Amino acid sequence: MFIKVQHGREPVDVDFCSITVDGGLDDDILQQRIHSIARQREELQHMETELRAQVIAGSEIMEIQKSFHAQIKEREDAAAKLQVWIFLSIPSQNSSPSI
Repeated sequence: MFIKVQHGREPVDVDFCSITVDGGLDDDILQQRIHSIARQREELQHMETELRAQVIAGSEIMEIQKSFHAQIKEREDAAAKLQVWIFLSIPSQNSSPSI
């Protein structure tokens, strides 16, 4: 596989198959690095999954809290109306007929 690369003013052919690993790393070291990088990738994917789950759970918790707050407000309003109704339903002592 050859690709033309512009070097200065003249194009240069580059053969990617002929590129060698500099430093003389042997296959065992390269395999260890590949294994290490693959393990890191798996750990990062696991962390991403956990973080996404936390975001989803957090959103659901917020919705549940909103719902509970709305229910509490409705019940407080209903209790206040009931107290007013009870207060108005009880005859006052000043308006009772005197004997």
